[in-house]
Amino acid sequence: MAWQFAEEIKQTLKLYKGFTVVPIPLSKKRMATRRFNQVEALLDAAEISYERILEKKDVDSQTTKTKKERLSSEQVFELKLDIKIPKKVLIVDDIYTTGQTIFLAKKALQDIGVKEIISFSLAR
Repeated sequence: MAWQFAEEIKQTLKLYKGFTVVPIPLSKKRMATRRFNQVEALLDAAEISYERILEKKDVDSQTTKTKKERLSSEQVFELKLDIKIPKKVLIVDDIYTTGQTIFLAKKALQDIGVKEIISFSLAR
């Protein structure tokens, strides 16, 4: 399905030149079962380059949690070692439900000194 959205994603994200595109990662456990990162698939289909600077801890999927549980989630993201810290980041996720995933990713990036952070989600 990534190809269905490729042109729209490409046209939208090209407006954000100068931003480092950072996809929301999957945990190692989730990647082992799914075998691909759906956010990276969307970006690949749209021919958008990105940097994998975040890693996700192995935690229960957000889809198994209630809204209250999602909003009270603890930090699940870590920064990869030996990365160059970008000044401006565009976080990309596939689905925005409560905003907690983007909030936690933003917090992890702010903690290392990223100055400007915006986000893009395909669906809400």
